Amino acid sequence: MRDALKSTIDEGELSSIIRIVFDFLKIDLLRTEVAEQEVAFIKEVIQRLSKHEPLQYILGEAWFYGLKFLVNQHVLIPRPETEELVDLMLKQLPVNNKLHLLDIGTGSGCIPISLAKNAPLWSLHGIDISTNALQVAQHNAELHKVNIRFSQVDILSEVQLPLPIFDVIVSNPPYILLNEKKEMSPTVWSYEPTPALFVTNNDPLQFYKAILHFASSHLTSNGLLFFETHVTYANEVAAYMMQHGYTNVQVVKDMQGNNRMVHGQKPARDN
Repeated sequence: MRDALKSTIDEGELSSIIRIVFDFLKIDLLRTEVAEQEVAFIKEVIQRLSKHEPLQYILGEAWFYGLKFLVNQHVLIPRPETEELVDLMLKQLPVNNKLHLLDIGTGSGCIPISLAKNAPLWSLHGIDISTNALQVAQHNAELHKVNIRFSQVDILSEVQLPLPIFDVIVSNPPYILLNEKKEMSPTVWSYEPTPALFVTNNDPLQFYKAILHFASSHLTSNGLLFFETHVTYANEVAAYMMQHGYTNVQVVKDMQGNNRMVHGQKPARDN
């Protein structure tokens, strides 16, 4: 496996891939013999990896915040930066209080499910435009035995959305500009769902603006809003929130030192 992939994958990543695949197959790395069906599966993994397909899609699973999630090409592969967003929320919010939270663009459901496992008193709702993504999210909720309501909603729609008022809204919306696609690995743009990744070059804050508009009628007074953002536009998102009267707005860096998260509190009355 190492020899077949060493020309396309760097050594550090390759060692990690081999360990993950062998763990998935429950093969001891010191075992000298491998069953025929295991060899066939490893060959398939090599063939698909050589075409830049993400390992998580090949195995059909990804780990996020200590939990295993089912994933396929209808949902983004959960990222470490989003784990940091979940961690920030669990530190900022009262986990022993009853809160009503909404995740916009839920994808695999990794955000609300991780929150539900760590704050069982919270009531969680996830929305997404993709019915296929919502099916994956529902499967993951059932896998982890948490009760989360999922709904198909287009947050960019001008139609009044039939949703209640929430105490907290969180979103990791599309924020990568289309003109950045050429700088990205084909592992990402060839396989992961384009609508969940990219936003038009002329309006990088499109989804943040739509969510703030939605929050004007669906986030309670003094409610909290949490975003994951593009490193380039975190300060612009924060400024836009402040323009709409949000207070205690903070830009939070990720573990790499990049501006990655923004959160703030809705004013007691809309401007």
